[in-house]
Amino acid sequence: MASNHQSRSGVPSLPPLQPDTTRLLSSSLFHEVKSICVALSAMSLAPAASFDPQSHKLLSTLSQLQETLYHHKHVHTRGGNAYTLAPNFADYVFFPLSNLLKQSVLSDQIITNILHIISFLIDNCWVPNGQFSDTLADQLFPVTCYLIKGSGGNIEVMLQPKSSEFRMACTAATTALVRGVDRDYFAGNDMKRLSLLGDTSSVLLALLKSFSNPRSLEESETVKQLLEAMTRLFVHRIGTEKLTHIFPGVVSTLIAFVADSATLHWSTITEVVDLLRKLVVRVFDDKTLGVEPQTRDLTPDSLNHEWENGKENEIDRVHYTANVSVDSGNEHTSQSWLKATSKKLKLSLNTLFKSVLFQAHRGKVGQKQQLGDSIVFFVRDIYTHCFWSLFDELFALNIDVLCLVSYSRCYPDIGPLDQESQTQVLTEIIAYIEYAILHKASDLPGKLLTLKLEDLIDNKMVGVMKSTSEDRILQFFVSLRFHFLLLKKLDPPQVQQLIQRQIVKLKGSLVDVSVFTGAQMSRGDKKDFFKSYTGDTEPFENDNKLDNVQLPPYVNANNLKPLDNRRSPVSKKEVVSDLLHLSQMWTLSGPQEMSSLCYFEDNFSSQVETALSDFLSFLNGISTDRLLTLETLISGDTSHMDRGISLWLANQLVQNMKSEKFDIDEFLVLGDTEKQDEPADETEEMAYLIVNQSQELIEDLAPFLEDLTIVSTSKEEMLQNKMNEKSYAVALDSLGVLSSYLPKDEFKEHFLIEYLFPLFEALTFNSNTVIQSHAKNTVSLIAKNYYGDSLTELVLDNSEYLVDAVSLKLTSPGALTPALPGILLIILKVSGLKLLLTNQLSDILSQIFILIDSYHGYAILVEGFFIVFGELVAQIKQQYIPDRYLRKLDYHHSLYKPWGMTSIEEARALVDESRKVLDPFEGYDREKEYFHRSQDAPFSQLQEQDKEVDENPPEKEEIWTSMVPKNIYFIVQRVFIYGLRLLSHPSDVLKIQLLKILIDIYPILSTNYSLTLPLAADHWSDILALFPHQGQYSEEAAIKGLEFLTLMLETDRLQKDTFFSERFLDSCRMLLQRFSPSRHTSEVVKIDRFKRSTNVRLLKALCGYLVTGLNNYERSVPIGMAIQIMRIAMAIGTDGVSLGPQARNIAWVIRNQDVHVH
Repeated sequence: MASNHQSRSGVPSLPPLQPDTTRLLSSSLFHEVKSICVALSAMSLAPAASFDPQSHKLLSTLSQLQETLYHHKHVHTRGGNAYTLAPNFADYVFFPLSNLLKQSVLSDQIITNILHIISFLIDNCWVPNGQFSDTLADQLFPVTCYLIKGSGGNIEVMLQPKSSEFRMACTAATTALVRGVDRDYFAGNDMKRLSLLGDTSSVLLALLKSFSNPRSLEESETVKQLLEAMTRLFVHRIGTEKLTHIFPGVVSTLIAFVADSATLHWSTITEVVDLLRKLVVRVFDDKTLGVEPQTRDLTPDSLNHEWENGKENEIDRVHYTANVSVDSGNEHTSQSWLKATSKKLKLSLNTLFKSVLFQAHRGKVGQKQQLGDSIVFFVRDIYTHCFWSLFDELFALNIDVLCLVSYSRCYPDIGPLDQESQTQVLTEIIAYIEYAILHKASDLPGKLLTLKLEDLIDNKMVGVMKSTSEDRILQFFVSLRFHFLLLKKLDPPQVQQLIQRQIVKLKGSLVDVSVFTGAQMSRGDKKDFFKSYTGDTEPFENDNKLDNVQLPPYVNANNLKPLDNRRSPVSKKEVVSDLLHLSQMWTLSGPQEMSSLCYFEDNFSSQVETALSDFLSFLNGISTDRLLTLETLISGDTSHMDRGISLWLANQLVQNMKSEKFDIDEFLVLGDTEKQDEPADETEEMAYLIVNQSQELIEDLAPFLEDLTIVSTSKEEMLQNKMNEKSYAVALDSLGVLSSYLPKDEFKEHFLIEYLFPLFEALTFNSNTVIQSHAKNTVSLIAKNYYGDSLTELVLDNSEYLVDAVSLKLTSPGALTPALPGILLIILKVSGLKLLLTNQLSDILSQIFILIDSYHGYAILVEGFFIVFGELVAQIKQQYIPDRYLRKLDYHHSLYKPWGMTSIEEARALVDESRKVLDPFEGYDREKEYFHRSQDAPFSQLQEQDKEVDENPPEKEEIWTSMVPKNIYFIVQRVFIYGLRLLSHPSDVLKIQLLKILIDIYPILSTNYSLTLPLAADHWSDILALFPHQGQYSEEAAIKGLEFLTLMLETDRLQKDTFFSERFLDSCRMLLQRFSPSRHTSEVVKIDRFKRSTNVRLLKALCGYLVTGLNNYERSVPIGMAIQIMRIAMAIGTDGVSLGPQARNIAWVIRNQDVHVH
């Protein structure tokens, strides 16, 4: 009956085969190898003089024997069956091998085959049958080591040129020996076996080194066999005392193997870490060594003095001393041994984790959790079993290692985890070591962790924040979070104090980074800028640098004068361009994530800023006194930059806090003695502290916004302006943050009324994306929190305050800024016509017209207002002018009867109508009273009544024919009149802007055509003058002018009127003068010259104007003028221009025959 068996090595084995099965397997294999062994014996017994180690027959016979053995096993184990051969079969096969071993010279191929056969016999014959005795091991160990090492020398050097097959055979034989020996084989102090232990260890370590950077799957599997054999040998086969002697060499070899092998599979690294963990625990176990702790006090200064300052991509190393005493009862493992060996171990582990967590294998830790777990278990077991023996060297290092594992999991290659997931990762890792540390019942870990965290905050932070490596900064924040979470477990009272310290240092670091890395300033600029913020120039007194370049001693940087940097105003075109861009592209989507608004975009990446924001939220979450933390943060600031950075940090602290919106009356207790003793909610106080800072900063920086139209070329001023911009932007952010904590009525009454106008003003800063993007975010948050995510509702609900603020600015000449038109533009875009329909914009529009009358010489101001008018007109047009009203022109029916007839039927109808006799009483209604006279009155009285009627005729009520409401129509008409008047302005940019708006207005006014014609007629010549027949002119203005005139003609046609016919003919006489033939130049040549020298768009506009007039007024255009018009049009090209019957006829004549006009 089969039963569970365990081999002498202690490793579970398969159930033994029945004797019959073993005998049958051995017999079948014996018949296959018998002839081979006989032949091999004959060759191996040859005299040394005639023995040829390179004999092809010998090599092929050995290879055949090896292949036969392994093939037989492969065939009989396909179904998972156990495979065991009889011991006497091994003796039979080994006999010819023993003869070969007596030869003095053996080739590598022979040794390779022999080692594979020995490995086969150990695993399948001797060990399964319990026949692998110590005596046999005493024989095979030296033989195997001799075959591998040769006669002596450095085994590593000897293995280096060997083939991969040779080294694999060495591995197979050595690992088979280690698996086969008894657990206590190396337990004694027998010198022979100690020598064998040394040789075997050397062989295993040398073989492992030889497989550095495995190139195939077979080599990787061989490495795993070696690691498994080392685990058996060093952990299960030898005692702790012996292990302490070879421990340094084993550890250094394992770590060098990992560090030098960039292509190692993650599972191989995991096995190395697991083996190291077992070795370290065996050697440094506190109980085995009899370690007792004796602590001493450390100060931050002494700690920092002993701290080994690593490079950018190195683990921070801290040396702490616990003063342990050793009482192991062994002279070798003394206190001096512990000190020296633990220090070497620290250096080796530093190399290992630097490779695994920083360099070649870094990505594997984040991708494969098993590898990260093996490192965590390594630290856990050291803290559990070797806490005091390795406390001095490894306590701090292990903390840093866990921080780096945490970083790899928080920031894997596929993308960073969110804040909550990162905290969960850190908490899970801390849970592995928490019990091991707390179980020691000592306050030393907490004290040392506090000192370590203080050092990170005080000494490391500034350098890290200035680093150009994003990874280093992200690692630092993960490390800080890990330290805070662990310290909260070990020494909770210290956490709040360190949070205060962290906040202050972090703010100082950010100020320092903003000052010194925000821009590359010259020495003089930097010195002045530093003094403006700190009042001190000491850091630069001994600095002989210019533009951050160290000058030689013979050049004095103080004597070098910088160039005179002057502030130059931004061109008017840029301001107007910004406003036009705002008009065309302005949108305000839903609220953005706060982390996407990068305050430190010039210093850090968005990912780093997000990590910084998450870290601040984390600190707020673990703080036991949040209000104190916030007060510490925002106190003591003087400069705008300091206040802006503090405010940004404060926003990050509270933005993720969950709180119900509260009533301001509970915070502002005025005259209510009953409530004065009630403590205010912490969240309420924090919100008000932040908003007060925000209010003060907005007010203080308001004058700065007036200088946004000034661009400075001074590096100092540029940096200072940038800091002010960011400070103002973050102050706006605070209003959005506050909207999450206050009820609508309180927020509106105390904050929104006062700061909605600055918010809308900031939305207009199209050239300043920092302020604009933050303002967008804030407005969106307010709309989301209070107005159902509707910006229209936000504007309408606060329209009274907005309108009053704009009106006040318009009536104060000193308050006029380029931002005012932008604010009106945004209000119109958001609210549409609702404010206009409720007459809330009437006063503002009236004031604008007054300003245009008073300041029409200031083109930039007028252009801005007309951009606002353009938006107003566009919305009116969209609201009231249907698409059918803007139908295409129809030239199939002439306005001049009987012109335009195209069929016999139309001619007959005309004749029939001319012969028709008209009835003078047609349409007369006998029942209708056409004249009314008072009844029963004397004739004289009736006469007096008639006189009164004649003297005071009743006013007829005018019938309004336009689909546009009367009040809105006259507002648009007033804009139209002002636009026509300003066409004489010298600014070409303004003219073009005006013409664009006039073109949009004309279809609106044409809905009451009788009111439009006088205005158009009065200014016809002004528009035509934009394209004079000679002299300089603006091509763009001329194009728009011709397009406007063409629109007038098209509208005249739509209205079935000929009002502009005479004006068109007069304009043609003027325009065609430039093409009239002269004594030396024909008309054709002039047309060709004009075509080649004129803008294509202007040619198209001219062609469209001339052809449209010809289509409209047909035969009223003299035939000579009509022919000249068509010649010009055909020379320019009539593509895209509709030709009426008259134009088509003339075009046909011109193409087919010469026309002579007499």
